[in-house]
Amino acid sequence: MTYTPKKDIEEKPLTEQVVISKEDFDKMREDISLLKNSVSKYKLEEQEALLGKKKKKEIRGHLKRLNGKLIVRWMGLNEEGSKAEQKILYQGTTPIGEVLIGHYKTLEGEDIICEASKFYKSIALEKFTKIGQEGDMWTIRFDNKELPQDMKIHVKYLNP
Repeated sequence: MTYTPKKDIEEKPLTEQVVISKEDFDKMREDISLLKNSVSKYKLEEQEALLGKKKKKEIRGHLKRLNGKLIVRWMGLNEEGSKAEQKILYQGTTPIGEVLIGHYKTLEGEDIICEASKFYKSIALEKFTKIGQEGDMWTIRFDNKELPQDMKIHVKYLNP
């Protein structure tokens, strides 16, 4: 008599189990959380998409407003035509501080020249979604319908 296994019984693959202490497990979770929080959101989403873990999310970001105007570019200290400067403050002959003057370009092409700290502290934001990329230029779409909907801008002026 020969034994023939029934075909309707499904064989389950054997899985290995690893047993670790709760303390080690909690430490691993903390480390993973720390790593995820310390890496760029863009890079993390890109890697997760490559691994097929989840569908790639839309890349979001913002541009700042200064004096009610949308800033789309700033000029460096040594850039041609720039009015940006670095002023050293003195008390007698002793340097006691510095003031950075920034030169900013608005969407309308206007120049705004003011202390850089005013721009850094600005909380007036216009949010956007990345819809395309060609080299270092992103095509973005603003949430605010009053702004141009599709705009190309260099990646160094964006805050993703």
